[in-house]
Amino acid sequence: PGTRFPCVIYGLRGLCYFTVEVTGTDDPSHSDAHSGVYGGVLYEPMGDLLFLLNCLVDERGKILVPGVLDDVLRGEEPPSRDVEPDVEELRSTLAVSRLAHKEDSRRLLLHIAWLPSLTVHAVEGAWSGPGARTTVPLRVKGHFSVRLVPNQTPDKVCLRFTEYLNKVHRHFRRSPNAIRVELTSSALPWVQDPDDPHLGAAQRAVRTVLGERPTLTRGGGSSKMAAVLQRATGGSLVALPLDLDMGGLKVLAAYLHEVGQLDTNWH
Repeated sequence: PGTRFPCVIYGLRGLCYFTVEVTGTDDPSHSDAHSGVYGGVLYEPMGDLLFLLNCLVDERGKILVPGVLDDVLRGEEPPSRDVEPDVEELRSTLAVSRLAHKEDSRRLLLHIAWLPSLTVHAVEGAWSGPGARTTVPLRVKGHFSVRLVPNQTPDKVCLRFTEYLNKVHRHFRRSPNAIRVELTSSALPWVQDPDDPHLGAAQRAVRTVLGERPTLTRGGGSSKMAAVLQRATGGSLVALPLDLDMGGLKVLAAYLHEVGQLDTNWH
């Protein structure tokens, strides 16, 4: 994060994108009911959904689903403190008054790329237009995603979330409404050995073009193809900074030159 120095990325987080649907009617033609007539006698799906979404993380953003964090590798640390974000710059970029984790730059960096995170994105089926609408939606759907880190897998994370949400709905909310949890998209996390010679070649290439040796870091985003390519080829995978304003073609040319100098078999 930030724009103080060039970086070479050697890892990205994975992704699980979920929807959780709450349905309060057996008739597909019924989408809502009038709150003045039926409010107070229904188990309202919106209340169920908000309850479920609120049970996913605590006030500090920690994921509350049992077992999800068990596979996170312990002791993983960024290779350099140089990549810690400038708190003031990050706060200004996001136009917020305060950041999480007591605004400690080291902890912020860990939560940006080295630890899992959960974000609630949207609620579907609820009224969102201007004015007032006094209806009870009978079918609503929440969208949220989880960013995964190395050693976590979408299949296991999906199982944990499905079991947890069904348990919370059945034993704590005690609502008769039906829920359905669905994993709609996923990507495995990707990480390359920081000592891989191709990453060294990438660093030298960026330094040749920009005059400054880049710092190795991991990114918080996801790429479905990164882990797929790494597994399919069994070789090294390098993410180069190819933005046009950074002389991307020059970086690529310099990288290919550096790779040509490596005394190793490469893919």
